[in-house]
Amino acid sequence: MTEPTDQCLAKDRRPGESAKAFQAARLYFEMGPDRSQRAVATRLGKQPSQIQKWAKQWEWTERAYEHDHHLVSEAQLVLINRARENASVWAHRKEEHREKSFQLSQKLTAKAEQMLAYPLATTTTKDGITSVQPAKWSFRDAPNLLTAAAKLSEQAFQEDDAESLLRDEAFIIEDYKPDVIN
Repeated sequence: MTEPTDQCLAKDRRPGESAKAFQAARLYFEMGPDRSQRAVATRLGKQPSQIQKWAKQWEWTERAYEHDHHLVSEAQLVLINRARENASVWAHRKEEHREKSFQLSQKLTAKAEQMLAYPLATTTTKDGITSVQPAKWSFRDAPNLLTAAAKLSEQAFQEDDAESLLRDEAFIIEDYKPDVIN
């Protein structure tokens, strides 16, 4: 088997290979897993013995393997690039969600602090009449707000397993080098 080089890949015409032999070889390679020399002979209107001769002389089996391997490597790269893009999109969404959760926790905390600083009732006296206006919240509301704020804040600072796995996959993808036939 001839080892492929940058100048001599399965898709390339070999030195000395006739145009007709190369055309037949390309047809053979492009047939994929259902390829056969007989099918090439039929499609090109050639004698099967001529196709067999070319196939042996120009190493079609080895070149077809190289061709298939190249196609699989390209398909793997496409999948890896899609996974990388998807991971990037979801990482961005996760970061946006985390930031929104943190900002909301800050607002809830500030609101709870305002509630605690505000009296439960206001007393006003007008024309000798004293009115007591109850607040629109009670002490039980502040802890609920603070609990919600704490949960949101904790979520914003915490990494969950899915995010860790996503980050790990991104590192694995960065280190990926497709198989290359040497």
